[in-house]
Amino acid sequence: MASGRSAVALALCAVLALCSLSAVAAAAKSTSTITGKVMVPAGSASPADAVVHVHTQDGRHLTVFCDIDGSFAIRDLPRGKHMLQPFMVGQHYPEFRLDSTSRGGAVATYLNPQTKQLQQVVEPLLLRPFGEMRFYEARKSMDVLAIIKSPYGIMAIILLGFMFAMPSMKVEPEEYREFQKQIGITPDVPVPGQKAVKAK
Repeated sequence: MASGRSAVALALCAVLALCSLSAVAAAAKSTSTITGKVMVPAGSASPADAVVHVHTQDGRHLTVFCDIDGSFAIRDLPRGKHMLQPFMVGQHYPEFRLDSTSRGGAVATYLNPQTKQLQQVVEPLLLRPFGEMRFYEARKSMDVLAIIKSPYGIMAIILLGFMFAMPSMKVEPEEYREFQKQIGITPDVPVPGQKAVKAK
């Protein structure tokens, strides 16, 4: 009897061990470790100041801090599609869509604002910034041609044209009276800008 019970106990222990190993193997297959590096431009802050935020598919929020060289590792990340956002003060990083279901490693996709196209980054992920973070729009240089083409510029050009053209259009009194005689008007009508002169 004792030997029979010990055999049953050993069999139960073996079954429990196999179940636990299968559970561990299943958990290992359902999670992954994502590695990468946050690239920082020369002359900016230390790469160790960078932080990687991960919004998982199941609604969790993970925060991963970088090493002194900017490298990071996201451990026990559930397999699926997640959102990854690097952050560093003064730098503008894109928001990545992380797909950890691929057998060849994780793939991050982001939208390039310059080309308006989707681009991919494979593991190990090298996350590069678009540029410096700008909180205001850069002031444009003065465009003289745009000012001339504007309605105000056209009006100014017309007024200047009148100012320079009117003096050359001045009519002499004798020529004006001669013109009045030719068209049959009494010459006593005053010339524009001149006082009336009575005929003797």
